[in-house]
Amino acid sequence: MKRKWIAPAVVVCLLVLVAAGIVLASGGSGPVLTCGDYSLDNTGLAYYYWSEFFYFSEAYGEYLKDTVDFSRPLNQQAWSEDKTWQDYLLEETLDTVRQTMSMVFQARAEGFSMPEDYAGTYNQVLVNFAAAAREGGYASLDDYLRASYGSQASRESFEAYLHDAHLAAAYADHLLAEIQPTDQEVRDYFRQHRGEYEEDDGFDPEDESQWLEQVREDLRNETYQNRFREICSQYPFQVNYSAAVLVPPEGLYE
Repeated sequence: MKRKWIAPAVVVCLLVLVAAGIVLASGGSGPVLTCGDYSLDNTGLAYYYWSEFFYFSEAYGEYLKDTVDFSRPLNQQAWSEDKTWQDYLLEETLDTVRQTMSMVFQARAEGFSMPEDYAGTYNQVLVNFAAAAREGGYASLDDYLRASYGSQASRESFEAYLHDAHLAAAYADHLLAEIQPTDQEVRDYFRQHRGEYEEDDGFDPEDESQWLEQVREDLRNETYQNRFREICSQYPFQVNYSAAVLVPPEGLYE
C-alpha cells in the first residue's frame, strides 16, 4: 500500500486541489472501474486522478525533480521501459479509488455514519469550491465543475465523490481508534519482535518504560493494516483501461 490509509492522506489530497485553484478538464464516457453495482466513469476518474496528480506533485515534486517534470505531459516521460509516468500515476489513482470505495462499502455495510467533524470538513470543502467558482467568474458551481472536470461533471457527482472520500477517511479513523491493545498484548508483541527492537531501537527488554507505548502504537498500526487489507480483499474491482480518458488541466503544460 502506497501510504497508510488514514484521514490526513485523504484530506491533504482535497486541500491541495482546493488551494491550487486548478481548472481541469475530462472527456470520454463509459465505466473505467467496476465492483458489483459500483462503476466509475471518466468524470469520476478525473475527480480522483487530478487530485492524485496535485497531491503527488506537491508531496514528491522536489524529491523527483531530476526524474520527472510535472510541468510537462506525463505520458511523454518514461517511468520504466514500457510505462510512462502517466501510467504509473493512473495505477496510483486506481489504487486510491479501490481503497476509498472498499472503506465506503464496509462503512455502509456496518451502518457507520460520518461524524460531525468530518461532515464539517466536507461541507467546508464544498464552500471553498463554491467560492472558487464565484472568484473565477462562473455563474454557478455546476458551470465551474463542467469547466474543471468536463461536460459531464455536476455538483451531484462531485459531492458524491467528496462524500465518499470523507466517509472512507472517517471510517479508517474509526477502525484505528477501536484498536486498543492491552499491556499484555503489547508485551507479547514485543517478545515476538524482541530482536528487532533490541537491535534497531536499542531497547532494554527489562525496562518497559523505554518501549511499552511505542510498541503499543506499532501493534495498533499493524493490526489496523491487517484489517484494512482484509476489507479491501472483500471487494474485487475490474478495470477497463481502454475506457480511461485523461485530459490535462487547461493551461497546465503551457
